[in-house]
Amino acid sequence: MPRLRAVLVAHGVTVAAVRHGIGPCGGAGATVPHEDDRIACTPAVVRVLARAAQLADPLERVRPHHVLLALCDGVDDPSWGAAHDVLERIGVEPRRFRRALGRAARRP
Repeated sequence: MPRLRAVLVAHGVTVAAVRHGIGPCGGAGATVPHEDDRIACTPAVVRVLARAAQLADPLERVRPHHVLLALCDGVDDPSWGAAHDVLERIGVEPRRFRRALGRAARRP
């Protein structure tokens, strides 16, 4: 989604920045053995994916912006995992980022 990409760029959220921000997190970045491009599905990931499914319309499949919005929904709830910590480590204010993502997702 070009609108989503514009929000990511405007806030400095890149793959490299997120990987760097994840580095200091304990247990983050755990990989599936012999599959470097996949991550382990932790309870926090299950919660985020379940929330992403709630954000999607019933007849719509879960898209990347749903997952990002779900990650940002947990900003005030530490049981959701460390997504907000990662965003802050890379210099992104989580609430502003969430609002910008929401606006981009609603735009036709």
